[in-house]
Amino acid sequence: MIKLKLTIGKLFNTLILTLLINFTASSQNGPINFETPGFGASWTWTVFENFPTNPSLTITANPSPTGINLSSTVAKFNALVTGNPWAGCETTHGAGIGTFTLTPANCVVKMMVYKPVISDVGIKFATPGNASTGEIKVANTLINQWEELTFNFTAVLNAPSSSGIDQIIIFPDFKMNPSRTSNNICYFDNISFSSSTLSNPTPSVAAPTPTAAQANVISLFSNTYTNVGVNTWLTNWSAGNTSTLQIAGNDTRLYSNLNFVGIETTGANMINANCMTHFNIDIYTPNMTQFRVKLVDWGANGIYQGTPNDDTEAELSYTPTLNGWNTYNIPLSNFASGGLVNKAHIAQIILSGNPVGNGVLYVDNIYFSKSNLQSNNVSICNGQSYTISPVGMTSFTVQGGSGSAIVSPTINTTYTVTGTNTLTGCSSNGIISLSVNPNPTISITGNQTICAGEYVNLNASGANTYTWNNSWVANNISVTPSTSTVFYVMGANSNGCVGTASAQIIVSECTGINSIISQNEIQIYPNPNEGVFTINLKSCDNCFIKITNVLGQIIKTQKAEMINEFNIKTFEKGIYFITILNNNQPIYRGSIIKE
Repeated sequence: MIKLKLTIGKLFNTLILTLLINFTASSQNGPINFETPGFGASWTWTVFENFPTNPSLTITANPSPTGINLSSTVAKFNALVTGNPWAGCETTHGAGIGTFTLTPANCVVKMMVYKPVISDVGIKFATPGNASTGEIKVANTLINQWEELTFNFTAVLNAPSSSGIDQIIIFPDFKMNPSRTSNNICYFDNISFSSSTLSNPTPSVAAPTPTAAQANVISLFSNTYTNVGVNTWLTNWSAGNTSTLQIAGNDTRLYSNLNFVGIETTGANMINANCMTHFNIDIYTPNMTQFRVKLVDWGANGIYQGTPNDDTEAELSYTPTLNGWNTYNIPLSNFASGGLVNKAHIAQIILSGNPVGNGVLYVDNIYFSKSNLQSNNVSICNGQSYTISPVGMTSFTVQGGSGSAIVSPTINTTYTVTGTNTLTGCSSNGIISLSVNPNPTISITGNQTICAGEYVNLNASGANTYTWNNSWVANNISVTPSTSTVFYVMGANSNGCVGTASAQIIVSECTGINSIISQNEIQIYPNPNEGVFTINLKSCDNCFIKITNVLGQIIKTQKAEMINEFNIKTFEKGIYFITILNNNQPIYRGSIIKE
């Protein structure tokens, strides 16, 4: 019985040991607290790129057991002034941290740091074949105080390097520019793994489709346009990660663990945005309370901080709406106000924001654009002309013509204008839509032959407002001319277009009823006409017919018959006056209109 019990005990212990080994092999060991007992203190750490001596990582007493970190022991790393910016330390493959896969349950890594300088801290993981997740860099914000930094590996969850991880690599003082000026002793402690707390980290719909014409765009990243070359979407001095994915079938770039990231278009890819007016970008973020974008122009020498140093730059800040696409169409003049003096050699676009080191940013439709000439919708009246003259353009063409374009369409017409500023070489297009409104047809009614001393009422129609030549503003007037007089009226419709009409009032002494030809004794037709008309008289002995223009000039005269034919086609369009005289005395006055 005793032997049986011992056998069963051995089997139980073996089973427990096997389960422990299997568990350890499929999960990371943590938290890494450098305590005894605990994880980290007994592991083998190898220091690299910390020239010339690569001083070892040491486990030492907490330099300041206060605040958020009351631990007894911590890790100490001496970043030498002669070491590379990426000097760091790493565990041995297959030992220490275990073997595990990054999942949503453990993809957020936190680490406490205590440093004498502000600089990036980097963490990355590697597999047995040295496939790397890529380092995520987050800068500390406190000096000689414990601070907890967060490194979010959400962006690499589906990457091949996220499975079978068996090594952790740490860069305590990733100091690029400026480089170290002294040895920096850095402490780190309490490395933990937790789940992502981001809500709705991935957009469900693609970014809005931009509408600018390809000819007016320099695009870096967009499915809508033909894109120019980009040297890198993540410079080696960036603090963050990037990857490309598809959202609803649309290519989208993801930046995660964002502190700041640089996009470079250097050399032959340098962007000349002199003719551009806007910088455009669509962003989606589930957690960034501030978004910043910086444009950097390397100047005419095309070299960063070259000789002479003609670099200029400017950064703008925005507060995005969370969990929704934000479209920013930013006038380049806003960057100019911030210090971007030049825009012909743009080599860097830098994205950053808050929270520092933990930002998640989806980006699409990164492009420069220029505004077209202002398109106008213009209304004119029939018979009017319009001068097309684009503002800011030294030369332009209008549907094949050039120079100042004076147009007088009789129907609604659209004109395409292409303008060029010869000083800058920049060109733009515009549309001018001309709507042609009709002029009103004005008519006057009322008795036009009176005796001296009588009143006559004249009524105008065909328009909305009326103005007479005696300054009376109304559709009707009551006048008592002492001599024969022509009255004119101008009428305007709701579009502001005008028409005119006239009426001649003949004043007679009325010494005898037969001394005046009444209206029913004369026929003038057609009226209006195109220059040919007839005057019929019932009877008028020794009468003459005289036709004058509005200036009082006689253009036709002839002896009156019962039927009188007239042709004034060679004369201008307008109003002409007819006077019938008997023994050189006017006995009738009227008017005709030549169209």
